[in-house]
Amino acid sequence: MNNSQFIKPLIFHLFFILFSFGQENTTPKIKSIEKITFNEDNLQKEISYQSFNLNEKMTSFQLLSGDSTHIFRRSYKYNGKGLLKYEEWYNFEDDTLPSQKIETVYNRDDVIIQKRTYSDFKKQKILNEDGILIGRKTISNSGKITDRELYVYDNDLLVEIRSLDRNDSVYGNKLFKYNKLKQLIEEINISNNITQSKIEYQYNAERKIKVRSYFIEKEKKEKKEKIQPIENDEEIELTIDDTEQTYPNKWEDWEEKELYDSKIYSYNDKGEIIQNKTKKVNQPDVVFEMNYEYDKFNNWIKLTMTRNKSFWATVIRKIEYY
Repeated sequence: MNNSQFIKPLIFHLFFILFSFGQENTTPKIKSIEKITFNEDNLQKEISYQSFNLNEKMTSFQLLSGDSTHIFRRSYKYNGKGLLKYEEWYNFEDDTLPSQKIETVYNRDDVIIQKRTYSDFKKQKILNEDGILIGRKTISNSGKITDRELYVYDNDLLVEIRSLDRNDSVYGNKLFKYNKLKQLIEEINISNNITQSKIEYQYNAERKIKVRSYFIEKEKKEKKEKIQPIENDEEIELTIDDTEQTYPNKWEDWEEKELYDSKIYSYNDKGEIIQNKTKKVNQPDVVFEMNYEYDKFNNWIKLTMTRNKSFWATVIRKIEYY
């Protein structure tokens, strides 16, 4: 046998191996998911259905109670580019027409410029010239702004979300801190200028969350957080200039804080979460565990929740593929 006669079948054999390997490892697209939640008595507590198109976009979501009583249904429609165009909410008292319809409006660069809600209110996103979200408005049918959110950034990282009411008063803040790797490490929640809670995150070597710790203040005190005033024009319009004039709130650490609960995550060699344990400080002898099982396509199909190793609840996902 000459060299060419030997090489041809070898190439064909290698091609067949590669083609077969690729076929075996190709993950099919999800067509639908039925999710059933069972309580500690192993009775159905909740059922939901999701369906997806070939572009892996959700087309419908339906939620039912354990006795199969309809709670709500939503449908999603997309434009020719696969971008969400309409979200419709259905009231089961009249499931023929949506009770609320949300239209997403894009500019020529496919950046969202507005959300139109066909009901009592509509929500509007405000983007800067780079397409970065800098604010949201809720507008009534009369055209009045009922509330707004300002998004404040530092070196492209979101450092604050500030909520204002119709009177332009700040009623809520969320502050965010990051490490040198730009991973979120702390989050603080403020309501009416008083810190309500703090969350801290720790990461493993693979940059996945390892521990999430939730803190509350050890002793509730009427200590005010330092809030930077916001200046707006008479029409309460949010502009890029307004956003540039806002600054993140000054971060103040509590003198005394106590751990409320902590959550520890475990991963398998594929990077999938297989377990997380939660311990509450006020219940030191109680450990909540969540254990996941996956199908051959790396999608979780069973979640078992235990309380001190005793069965607490189960979630089953039945996945249909295209």
